[in-house]
Amino acid sequence: MANITNIDYGQAGWDRVANENFKAINADITDTGWIDLTLINGFANQSTIGKTSIRKFGKLVTLRVALTGLSLKSVATRLPSGFSPLQQIPISLRGTEGRTFSLTVTGYGELKFESPADNNFESTDYVGGIVSWMTE
Repeated sequence: MANITNIDYGQAGWDRVANENFKAINADITDTGWIDLTLINGFANQSTIGKTSIRKFGKLVTLRVALTGLSLKSVATRLPSGFSPLQQIPISLRGTEGRTFSLTVTGYGELKFESPADNNFESTDYVGGIVSWMTE
Protein backbone atom coordinates (compact mmCIF):
# COMPACT_ATOMS: atom_id res chain seq x y z
CA MET A 1 0.00 0.00 0.00
CA ALA A 2 1.36 3.41 -0.97
CA ASN A 3 2.21 5.94 1.72
CA ILE A 4 0.48 9.16 0.56
CA THR A 5 1.22 12.57 2.08
CA ASN A 6 -1.64 15.09 2.33
CA ILE A 7 -1.12 18.43 0.61
CA ASP A 8 -2.51 21.51 2.34
CA TYR A 9 -4.08 24.27 0.27
CA GLY A 10 -1.39 26.82 -0.63
CA GLN A 11 1.39 24.62 0.74
CA ALA A 12 4.87 25.64 -0.42
CA GLY A 13 6.57 22.89 -2.43
CA TRP A 14 3.23 21.17 -3.13
CA ASP A 15 4.51 20.00 -6.53
CA ARG A 16 7.38 18.04 -4.93
CA VAL A 17 4.96 16.35 -2.52
CA ALA A 18 2.52 15.60 -5.36
CA ASN A 19 5.28 14.01 -7.46
CA GLU A 20 6.40 11.89 -4.49
CA ASN A 21 2.78 10.75 -4.05
CA PHE A 22 2.55 9.78 -7.73
CA LYS A 23 5.80 7.81 -7.47
CA ALA A 24 4.46 5.97 -4.40
CA ILE A 25 1.24 5.06 -6.22
CA ASN A 26 3.05 3.88 -9.35
CA ALA A 27 5.45 1.77 -7.30
CA ASP A 28 2.48 -0.46 -6.42
CA ILE A 29 1.55 -1.00 -10.08
CA THR A 30 3.44 -3.41 -12.30
CA ASP A 31 3.23 -3.55 -16.08
CA THR A 32 4.27 -6.73 -17.87
CA GLY A 33 4.29 -5.13 -21.30
CA TRP A 34 2.86 -7.16 -24.19
CA ILE A 35 3.63 -10.89 -24.04
CA ASP A 36 3.18 -12.92 -27.23
CA LEU A 37 1.16 -16.05 -26.50
CA THR A 38 2.15 -19.48 -27.82
CA LEU A 39 -0.64 -20.80 -30.01
CA ILE A 40 -1.49 -24.52 -30.03
CA ASN A 41 -3.77 -27.00 -31.82
CA GLY A 42 -3.13 -25.57 -35.30
CA PHE A 43 -4.02 -21.97 -34.44
CA ALA A 44 -1.77 -19.25 -35.87
CA ASN A 45 -1.51 -15.48 -35.75
CA GLN A 46 -3.37 -13.60 -38.47
CA SER A 47 -0.44 -11.38 -39.46
CA THR A 48 -2.61 -8.73 -41.14
CA ILE A 49 -4.18 -7.84 -37.77
CA GLY A 50 -1.30 -8.53 -35.35
CA LYS A 51 -0.28 -11.15 -32.83
CA THR A 52 -2.28 -12.85 -30.12
CA SER A 53 -0.77 -11.33 -27.00
CA ILE A 54 -1.57 -10.37 -23.42
CA ARG A 55 -0.62 -7.60 -21.00
CA LYS A 56 -1.17 -7.06 -17.28
CA PHE A 57 -1.11 -3.54 -15.83
CA GLY A 58 -1.76 -3.73 -12.11
CA LYS A 59 -4.89 -5.93 -11.89
CA LEU A 60 -6.09 -5.09 -15.42
CA VAL A 61 -5.46 -7.80 -18.03
CA THR A 62 -5.86 -7.03 -21.75
CA LEU A 63 -5.90 -9.78 -24.38
CA ARG A 64 -5.38 -9.07 -28.10
CA VAL A 65 -6.75 -11.82 -30.32
CA ALA A 66 -5.52 -12.33 -33.92
CA LEU A 67 -6.32 -15.96 -34.79
CA THR A 68 -6.48 -18.02 -37.94
CA GLY A 69 -6.27 -21.80 -38.39
CA LEU A 70 -9.60 -22.01 -36.56
CA SER A 71 -10.75 -25.33 -35.13
CA LEU A 72 -14.10 -25.82 -33.37
CA LYS A 73 -14.16 -26.42 -29.61
CA SER A 74 -10.37 -26.21 -29.35
CA VAL A 75 -7.97 -24.46 -27.01
CA ALA A 76 -6.00 -21.81 -28.92
CA THR A 77 -3.57 -20.87 -26.13
CA ARG A 78 -2.97 -20.99 -22.41
CA LEU A 79 -2.52 -17.77 -20.45
CA PRO A 80 0.52 -17.15 -18.23
CA SER A 81 0.09 -17.73 -14.50
CA GLY A 82 -1.68 -14.85 -12.76
CA PHE A 83 -3.51 -13.63 -15.89
CA SER A 84 -6.68 -15.75 -15.67
CA PRO A 85 -10.02 -14.08 -14.99
CA LEU A 86 -11.82 -14.82 -11.72
CA GLN A 87 -14.57 -16.53 -13.71
CA GLN A 88 -15.17 -17.64 -17.28
CA ILE A 89 -15.59 -14.81 -19.81
CA PRO A 90 -17.58 -15.44 -23.00
CA ILE A 91 -16.42 -13.28 -25.92
CA SER A 92 -18.06 -12.49 -29.25
CA LEU A 93 -15.68 -11.07 -31.85
CA ARG A 94 -16.08 -10.08 -35.48
CA GLY A 95 -14.02 -11.94 -37.99
CA THR A 96 -13.81 -12.56 -41.71
CA GLU A 97 -16.55 -10.89 -43.76
CA GLY A 98 -18.33 -9.68 -40.62
CA ARG A 99 -18.97 -13.18 -39.31
CA THR A 100 -19.35 -13.35 -35.50
CA PHE A 101 -17.21 -15.86 -33.61
CA SER A 102 -17.53 -17.07 -30.01
CA LEU A 103 -14.53 -17.59 -27.77
CA THR A 104 -14.20 -18.21 -24.04
CA VAL A 105 -11.47 -17.21 -21.60
CA THR A 106 -11.69 -19.78 -18.83
CA GLY A 107 -11.02 -19.20 -15.15
CA TYR A 108 -8.17 -21.71 -15.37
CA GLY A 109 -6.35 -19.83 -18.13
CA GLU A 110 -7.38 -21.18 -21.51
CA LEU A 111 -8.58 -19.29 -24.58
CA LYS A 112 -11.06 -21.59 -26.28
CA PHE A 113 -12.45 -21.15 -29.78
CA GLU A 114 -16.11 -22.17 -29.54
CA SER A 115 -17.73 -21.49 -32.91
CA PRO A 116 -18.98 -18.95 -35.39
CA ALA A 117 -22.62 -18.01 -34.85
CA ASP A 118 -23.70 -19.94 -37.96
CA ASN A 119 -21.40 -22.96 -37.25
CA ASN A 120 -19.88 -22.58 -40.72
CA PHE A 121 -16.45 -21.20 -41.49
CA GLU A 122 -13.67 -21.55 -44.05
CA SER A 123 -10.05 -22.52 -43.48
CA THR A 124 -9.08 -18.96 -44.46
CA ASP A 125 -11.33 -17.33 -41.84
CA TYR A 126 -9.82 -15.38 -38.96
CA VAL A 127 -10.98 -13.61 -35.82
CA GLY A 128 -9.56 -10.58 -34.05
CA GLY A 129 -10.31 -8.18 -31.25
CA ILE A 130 -9.42 -6.96 -27.77
CA VAL A 131 -10.93 -7.89 -24.41
CA SER A 132 -10.01 -6.82 -20.85
CA TRP A 133 -10.80 -8.08 -17.34
CA MET A 134 -9.67 -7.63 -13.75
CA THR A 135 -7.70 -10.20 -11.72
CA GLU A 136 -6.98 -10.44 -8.01
